[in-house]
Amino acid sequence: SIFAMSQCTSDSDGFLTIGCLARGFSPADSLTFKWKNHANKDLSDFVQYPAFGRDGDYTKISHMR
Repeated sequence: SIFAMSQCTSDSDGFLTIGCLARGFSPADSLTFKWKNHANKDLSDFVQYPAFGRDGDYTKISHMR
């Protein structure tokens, strides 16, 4: 399962924080995130957290600003 997350309003500096959560995959290192802009160009300034979970049911989160 993949879920997109975003905040409803921008920060005081005008930036939005958006995220993506993926869960229910295995093995733990089998999933990576890619972020692209409106022109389909890869973005690199994002955070990808390590997978967590156990017994073949892992969750991973990435976010960018």
